[in-house]
Amino acid sequence: MGKVAESAEQAKEYGFLRESDHVVMNKHEVLHAAIEQVKALDALNYRPPVKQTIKAGGRAAIANFKGAMTNMHAGNYISDYDRVIGEHVANALCGGPIDAGTEVDEEWFLRYEREGFRTLLKNLKTHARIKHMLDTGKPLRN
Repeated sequence: MGKVAESAEQAKEYGFLRESDHVVMNKHEVLHAAIEQVKALDALNYRPPVKQTIKAGGRAAIANFKGAMTNMHAGNYISDYDRVIGEHVANALCGGPIDAGTEVDEEWFLRYEREGFRTLLKNLKTHARIKHMLDTGKPLRN
């Protein structure tokens, strides 16, 4: 049920990008622009923010996601494979099978995101979705 931005400006409207994010229109200039941005941050003595913990939703929140997906699937709003993807997303967003309210760091969540992504990449339906999005700019519901 996700939205797909068709431009950088639309991505900002949707909140996918911040107003302060740099947009490079020419794909051949992306690396140069990124290097210049890093140099500018270095000149300002940029330091990454102090790592903080986040309260995970855990098993309870995953169960809520699965319940919502079951209803969406029953109503034919999502496909069988949308549901598979949704379960991996829920696992990553909620911090995996842990107790609700457990405090974990960002790396904890990223581990589950990478694990889900690697699993989904082994499925040919994921390949078809990626190819279709790159070819048409529209999502494939397989």
